[in-house]
Amino acid sequence: MESPAEKGASLFTLHCASCHGDNGKLGASGAKDLTMSTLTDRQVLHILKQGKNAMPPMSTILENKENMELVIQHIKTLRK
Repeated sequence: MESPAEKGASLFTLHCASCHGDNGKLGASGAKDLTMSTLTDRQVLHILKQGKNAMPPMSTILENKENMELVIQHIKTLRK
């Protein structure tokens, strides 16, 4: 069974890395460099729920708040 950190990384790889890249720096389709992000967990959760610019809302894709929280925790590991 995956640990929470592994599950967050897996969800990110599956649903986010195509635009943000495995390391958060890809920037495809105008995706933000996640290593430079200073957003709070609440702000990131809002973007995951609502989408932003070319990024669609991810709430249906990620299925539930627990998965969104796991992705947020993974994003924070990418920051400098």
